[in-house]
Amino acid sequence: MYEGNRLPDEVRTASPGWISEADFGRLLVFTHVPKTGGTSLKQIITINYGRHYADHHPRMQNLIEQIDAGDRDPDQVLAISSHVPYGIHRKIPGLDGRTVLPITVVRDPLKRMISYFNFVTTFRPHRLHQETKDLDINEFFTLGLAAGWGEISNSQVAVVSGRARERAAAATLEVLDKEYFAYAALEDITELIQRTGELLGWPAQQEQERIANQSPRRSSWDDLAPEVASAILEANKEDIALYKHLVELGPVVREDRLHS
Repeated sequence: MYEGNRLPDEVRTASPGWISEADFGRLLVFTHVPKTGGTSLKQIITINYGRHYADHHPRMQNLIEQIDAGDRDPDQVLAISSHVPYGIHRKIPGLDGRTVLPITVVRDPLKRMISYFNFVTTFRPHRLHQETKDLDINEFFTLGLAAGWGEISNSQVAVVSGRARERAAAATLEVLDKEYFAYAALEDITELIQRTGELLGWPAQQEQERIANQSPRRSSWDDLAPEVASAILEANKEDIALYKHLVELGPVVREDRLHS
């Protein structure tokens, strides 16, 4: 079912008519934490920015290498996304001098862990698939926690803050407050998209209701042994604190950041 995530070439290479000269002074940066519902938001960004959007991936679609090779004009890139920690825009040549507008979404860490298990064990290209494809959910997390997989230990705070060594909710909230343009818990993604689109001038489109990259269901939280569930909770207590705070806060979209 993952094959359906790729939008048609005519969408990805389009030159959207809504984009104005003022938009070339801005850079939308989507910090895409894996398994947080972000693929849907990424598709919305693609629909709105077309050829002016770039999905950075260190191995598959390395924007830095594309620019260095002359295959991509950084002046034409108005929006980027990446699974790597926040701050990648500072490392990409030619993207400086803009008003940077970071945006992100976080998800209930427990639901995210289940989605991560279902994804890794069914998605063949994933680097851990061969090692884990035949494991049940308890074997999967027992192995991952023992091996120290970063993806299952407070990885949302690490990616959103860009501070992999300081995986703390308080530090992440500080970065969100000081640097981000828009952020929300997944439950508020519809309002986040609407308010972001209104401020940035995105045209209203029905396609913005897409839901993408949902993992096939293999197991649920109820399938976890009590000791494994407790270990997962302990490994993600900072992510849990961050998520609870954003649920209580509601979606944040900072109009003042457009002029900073």
